[in-house]
Amino acid sequence: MKQKIYLLELQSIIHSVSENDREQYVNLLVERIRNPVVTFGLSAFLGSWGADRFYMGMWASVLLSS
Repeated sequence: MKQKIYLLELQSIIHSVSENDREQYVNLLVERIRNPVVTFGLSAFLGSWGADRFYMGMWASVLLSS
């Protein structure tokens, strides 16, 4: 049920973006989506080295915590 609400909200946000910027917005959105199972696996097995944060795009926190 929550996924359906999420997708409906996402669809309304995408349609609220101007036609000229919509393709760029969708491309950025798809680029940022991460698989939660992969994230959990990286966190469980390589989290002490910051692999999960690097995967999520938070590379600055990985470099600063080293």
